[in-house]
Amino acid sequence: MSAEFSRRARRSPLVAAALVFVCALVASPERASANGRYPSAQYVVRGRGTTVLRATWGLLVQRAPDAPFAWVCEDALGFSGDFDPSIAIDARGEVLVGLFDGLSQLSTSTCGVRRVAGTEGLGIVDVDASSDGGRLVALWSSGFVSSAEGITGGLFRSLDGGARWERAPMVTRDVLWDTVEIDRADPDRLWFTGVRLRPRRVVFARSDDFGATLDEWTLEAGTPEGVESAYVAGSDAVDRDAVWVRAVRPLTRDDAGALRDGTDLLRSTDGGRRWTRVLRADAPLRGFALAPDGQLAFAGGRGVGLLRSLDAGASWTRVSTVEPTCLRWSEGSLLVCADFVRDGFSLAESRDRGETLRALTNFCAVEGPLACAAGSGATSVCGAAWPVQRVTLGCTQGPRPDPLADAGLDAQPSSLDASTVADASGLGDSAPTPTPTPTRACSIAPMAAGQRAPSALWWAGTIAFVARSARGRKSRGARGG
Repeated sequence: MSAEFSRRARRSPLVAAALVFVCALVASPERASANGRYPSAQYVVRGRGTTVLRATWGLLVQRAPDAPFAWVCEDALGFSGDFDPSIAIDARGEVLVGLFDGLSQLSTSTCGVRRVAGTEGLGIVDVDASSDGGRLVALWSSGFVSSAEGITGGLFRSLDGGARWERAPMVTRDVLWDTVEIDRADPDRLWFTGVRLRPRRVVFARSDDFGATLDEWTLEAGTPEGVESAYVAGSDAVDRDAVWVRAVRPLTRDDAGALRDGTDLLRSTDGGRRWTRVLRADAPLRGFALAPDGQLAFAGGRGVGLLRSLDAGASWTRVSTVEPTCLRWSEGSLLVCADFVRDGFSLAESRDRGETLRALTNFCAVEGPLACAAGSGATSVCGAAWPVQRVTLGCTQGPRPDPLADAGLDAQPSSLDASTVADASGLGDSAPTPTPTPTRACSIAPMAAGQRAPSALWWAGTIAFVARSARGRKSRGARGG
């Protein structure tokens, strides 16, 4: 839990009581925790020589290849609590950070953080950048604000790599948006997913003029269970009409009465009008990556392992027992996030299509807060929290990442034929998950003298927005990149 969130909670007995209850649930003796949650790598982006890994306890930044990763704490970016911001990298190497109250830009060279004018007070639900970082979009939704106009949504965009931003002409009503992606073959084309409220239905949308106009229709997955939510997973650089979506099925109970969170990976070749299910998993698929040719694809998650397809999803082979928490194809290599306790790394790279994984970092190998000249910049506030953060992560004697590791299969790869709609969770046994070292991280610190407490509206908006976005933001690792 961040110190700022603790200070805010201290001023509100109701929030403090709720916080204590949540801490009792998440900081159990069986689990290590960071920011009140199990420390997890969630999403990764790479561009202009910079790699940024989003974790449950902030951003980890690598400013040059083979350089150590450094930490950017939540307080430096302007958020705290159970909030997972969307991120992207612009043409200048700055990091876009989508917050519940606006869009920020983090400079990894100066450690400065600034807000994008015009986005203040808007919930930024997703951001994306073109392959060269020259085109940028930030999708916003006002779903956590009550108004006579109802729920509104729209898009901010930049055509010059983030130097200037403008509000796109498109405006939507009564849609809670989840994801936006710039098509890799046609930078004027944008893909969207969201939920229309009256009547409730999952929708897919497309803009062919970079957000000036929008066409929307109901997402028909063609499955008996239907779709509870959907997230754009990826597009390729060859076919402008080919797009992939990760569709979450409604929760169901298995024979033992446990709730199951099923996922379908869908592919369209006609611009999103019709969909084919290319992979079914009775588990969350947290990772998806797609190479520019549109044929080489990867997917994976807990209980699934790392899957690879060489034929645009027609068949799948399990190439590793590593359970990805996010995947991305970038600059000819596959980036793989994982649980560093279970799999031995937080981020790894493969240059042989998943056959071997080279560990890039784990949480215990992070060198400390991101630092710039003379300790300047917003990230300077992270220094005081770093020693406690390491202890919270259980990194008093943290292991260094192995330089090269086999991808983890101890038997011949198994295969999936998509035509049979196989259950991806039945691909084979996975290695047991080790129990992390018990660590508690929940506390409520007194508020600094003279510090003002946030308003009730701030809390209501934050809680509602985080609750709405929580499931979708965990899915951001499933984008193809």
